[in-house]
Amino acid sequence: MEICPGTKFLLMKCDDEIDFNLLRASLKQDQFMVVSIDSMIAGIGEIKGSRVSYITEVQSNYQGKLYEAKREPNSVFFDKILKILFPYLKEIKKILVSGPGSLKLVFKNYIESSNPDKKLQVVVLEGVDVAGFDGIRMALNSENFSKVLRDNFFSKARSALANVLESLYKGDGLASASLEEIEYMSINGACDSLLVSKDYLSKSPADEKKIVQIFSNLTKYKGSLYLMDDNTNVGIQLGTLGGIVALFRYRIK
Repeated sequence: MEICPGTKFLLMKCDDEIDFNLLRASLKQDQFMVVSIDSMIAGIGEIKGSRVSYITEVQSNYQGKLYEAKREPNSVFFDKILKILFPYLKEIKKILVSGPGSLKLVFKNYIESSNPDKKLQVVVLEGVDVAGFDGIRMALNSENFSKVLRDNFFSKARSALANVLESLYKGDGLASASLEEIEYMSINGACDSLLVSKDYLSKSPADEKKIVQIFSNLTKYKGSLYLMDDNTNVGIQLGTLGGIVALFRYRIK
């Protein structure tokens, strides 16, 4: 559960034991660091479930071949990055490295040689030709990202949204962006996947009771919930669809 300043949430008390299945599932969501690097800049980000935190951008002193300024060794640049990463690596044991050229591979080898923690996993992502924060955004939304980290939260959410869009296009009744239809289908155990933007939760106070009921039904019938940040591609697409969509297991007339 993520509660920050400005977060709106509804607490319901009852005599029955509270079902925490959705919360337990959310705690198992993939967590990893992202470094998008080239010879001039490295963007560092933290991923927890659907939350993307852009930590900082680290500059190297390399100004290009046209300048006569002495270039620091890669190790100096890498050490600046690792100094920021190390506090996070006490909890998170996976790093995704992206960026243009071969420097990301050199950085991967440097991390592995500098860190004796054998549990640390460093994964290289190809196909992203931008570094810094823009490189992180491109990495999370690239096709290769889903191939490298198949079971991560973003890949599952992207796949679920793709199925929703395909169903809406076909009009086969296996998806909806209507809160009333989603609530009805959830009561009947038909919701397989529910995608909600966090912006939708904060802007729809009148729908709180319906949303809570949908979440409860989703837990009861073992559906999947994806709460998406609005700064991701999936979150942006959700916004254009109204902020909430669902994929159904079957149609109900």
